[in-house]
Amino acid sequence: MSYTQVDRAWAVWVAWVLEEAGFRVLVQEWDFVPGSNWVAGMDEGVVKARRTVAVLSEEYTRSVYGKAEWRAAWAADPGGEDRRLLVFRVADCARPGLLGQVVGVDLFGCAERVAREQVVGAARLAVSGERGKPEVAPPFPPGWRAVPERAVFPGGLPGVWNVPARLARFVGRVGQLEELAGAVRARSVVALAGMGGVGKTSLAVEYVHRHASDFDVVWWVEAEQAGAVAEQIGALGEALGLPVGAEPAGVLGELRRRGARWLLVFDNAEDVAAVVPFSPADGRGRVLVTSRRAGWGGLGAVVQVPTLDRSESVALLSGRVPDMDARTADRIADLLGDLALAVEQSAGFCEQTGTPAGEFAGLLADRLDEVIELGEVVGRAGVTVATLWELSVARLAVSEPAAVELLELLAFCGPEPVPLDLLVDRSELLGEGALSQAVADRLAWTRTVGALVAYGLASRDTRSVVVHRLIQATTRRRVSDARRSAVLAVLLRLLRADLPGDIQRSPQKWPRWRDLLPHVRTVVGRMPDPDSSPSMSEVDVPTDIDDLVWLCDRVAIYLQVHGRPGEALPLFRRALTITEAVYGPDHPEVATHLNNLAWVLQALGRAGEALPLVRHALAIGEAVYGPDHPEVATHLSSLAWVLQALGRAGEALPLVRHALAIGEAVYGPNHPTVATRLNNLAWVLQALGRANEALPLIQRALAIGEAVYGPDHPEVAKHLDNLALTLRDLDLAGEALPLFQRALAIDEAVYGPDHPEVAKQLNNLALTLWDLGRAGEALPLIQRALTIDEAVYGPDHPEVATDLNSLASVLHTLGRAGEALPLFQLALAIDEAVYGTDHPRVMTIKNNLAAARASPRQRGWLGKLLRR
Repeated sequence: MSYTQVDRAWAVWVAWVLEEAGFRVLVQEWDFVPGSNWVAGMDEGVVKARRTVAVLSEEYTRSVYGKAEWRAAWAADPGGEDRRLLVFRVADCARPGLLGQVVGVDLFGCAERVAREQVVGAARLAVSGERGKPEVAPPFPPGWRAVPERAVFPGGLPGVWNVPARLARFVGRVGQLEELAGAVRARSVVALAGMGGVGKTSLAVEYVHRHASDFDVVWWVEAEQAGAVAEQIGALGEALGLPVGAEPAGVLGELRRRGARWLLVFDNAEDVAAVVPFSPADGRGRVLVTSRRAGWGGLGAVVQVPTLDRSESVALLSGRVPDMDARTADRIADLLGDLALAVEQSAGFCEQTGTPAGEFAGLLADRLDEVIELGEVVGRAGVTVATLWELSVARLAVSEPAAVELLELLAFCGPEPVPLDLLVDRSELLGEGALSQAVADRLAWTRTVGALVAYGLASRDTRSVVVHRLIQATTRRRVSDARRSAVLAVLLRLLRADLPGDIQRSPQKWPRWRDLLPHVRTVVGRMPDPDSSPSMSEVDVPTDIDDLVWLCDRVAIYLQVHGRPGEALPLFRRALTITEAVYGPDHPEVATHLNNLAWVLQALGRAGEALPLVRHALAIGEAVYGPDHPEVATHLSSLAWVLQALGRAGEALPLVRHALAIGEAVYGPNHPTVATRLNNLAWVLQALGRANEALPLIQRALAIGEAVYGPDHPEVAKHLDNLALTLRDLDLAGEALPLFQRALAIDEAVYGPDHPEVAKQLNNLALTLWDLGRAGEALPLIQRALTIDEAVYGPDHPEVATDLNSLASVLHTLGRAGEALPLFQLALAIDEAVYGTDHPRVMTIKNNLAAARASPRQRGWLGKLLRR
């Protein structure tokens, strides 16, 4: 492969395609690994390769190395007999000098499938030395007239023509138009396939108008109703001069007799069998089909029509609606899923009613199910997104009722892929309908999912199924209130049965939560809060309410664990509100949700709001269970954690001691819960300046964690972090450093690079490096931690203040006091706003600020204070 780095992506793609086809390719990207000699490798490639592929662009024509490579190939075969030099042009550029004498292939501006065929075809012809004879016979040239075909005026229309007018503003679709043109040239029958409303008809109309001069006869057939096809073909016969009522076979015979170049377009065809009789037999005719149904591959070529590219949707909206800015157009396009009909309909509504684009976007976001019936598309009176799929669903309800039930379930999920195994083997959760029977039978289940795909209502891969957001909206729109409630109850049951409840200490279970997270949030969001009387007993609580609360709580825990506390907060609040409404204010379930809500509030820097919640939770727990129950120990730990955050470690100490005693009595000395309690006690002791007492506790916690979870678990990372912090407080920074490094490696592997747990480890590692006199190494770590925390929490969170304080301290040490001073001031302002003026955190920052402001004479004694 001979190319410049500018065209690297093209070169790698071509190389991949060629190797897929069985060729061996030498390409710099793969074959010149670190340590190899690039020049020697290229020289060997030029000498030993049987053929050279030149990836031609404007940049390539100016490349010294590229010129040397293609000239070597040309010199070895100047006449082209061995086809040693293949030229693939990837941009519209000139072919300089001798390179212009080599017949090349243009890959730019065409669809990937066409480009792939061009590359493989050119390579095979070069190797075989054969001619480029097509597989399809060329049309027979009629010999009974001096000029075989009537000349068509460029831009004019054939004499026999009934095609609808093209769109006044046709946007984009360049790749699909080129792919379609290539398919029509090569095959006698071509189907444009895709979901309803995607723009198949508009694409067909545009293609036919652009290529009108290629045909003598073009006839458009509305084919949704198979019984009406023969009558429309009869009308073509009349246009050809045949008697009224001519049979389709006679019309096709007349087209063959004339030797005409003809094209029949069957728009919105539902039945492959209805089109089969019109397949051309003379090499002169072509049939173009548009269909939302699958199954056309056995008849001819299939060109899949996707939704619009986002840039095309934005261009269409901006071009139709005055003063619509690109950002609003992008939001509308996203809400509509880039469905061509919906974009046209929305543009028409805004244009016809003068509705501001921003206002319309808000309506879409809040009331999509209703808004989809607003507006009209020119030339398609009565057709809106709201009615587009009615016929398909009606037919499906007769032939495959289980598929309609499945569609209704999927309609209340998110628009993301839904794993198919969510339903498999769970027929007992689906009620008594046809779907529960289909799920229990492998063949019936395959037919059910396949029916949605066949009718263009869904797409699928090996493990999931996807329904477009607007098909979802129209489906939701037509179900009754009672059916809506039943569907949501089924989805709640399915999701709760599928998802693991243990989240915090089980990273291996997170992938399933990640897959189903958008659907849980969507279903929970669609479920109304129950109207229940307080103080229900557990046996009286409806299952769907219990499932709703469980899912709200667990999805909030997942979000909190993954550094998204702002998103977790309303879900924790909702779980608490529903539980209080159902059970009353003093139920142990209420205590659990109070505890969780306090947890997220504290993470958001709102420990003052969390305090009364954990006090209430503890009071409930002690009243229900007595003072020595493990639930009470959980509440004691939570209260101690909040007090610690508020700078009241002295009050927290007896609480964590009591919680540890309960844990050891209930679970024994080596349980992971005991390790957590040891960790908490050590943390409080450390805050009280008693690091020597904390050290053996945290060492014991680490030993338990490693024994239970292994060396690379996030719980172990927490113990490592606390042990390292304790060692640092004991002025043993050298011993703390490898522990912080190991904790950081674990958290990055588990959470990814942008999680707030990672930010904490970065901060602690940086400060340890700073302690060791390595401030230059510490600086980028602190800066990265600050970036993460600002992205997660916003600019006014205590964690951000911690990062600012650390960054300012490092800058001060590096002699950049002018930069450090405003950062200390900002950190102080944040913490004073959160904790007041007398909190230990606030006092620490004040001391650091004093050191930054000190004169050079004072800095010696203040430096040690700043490090503390």
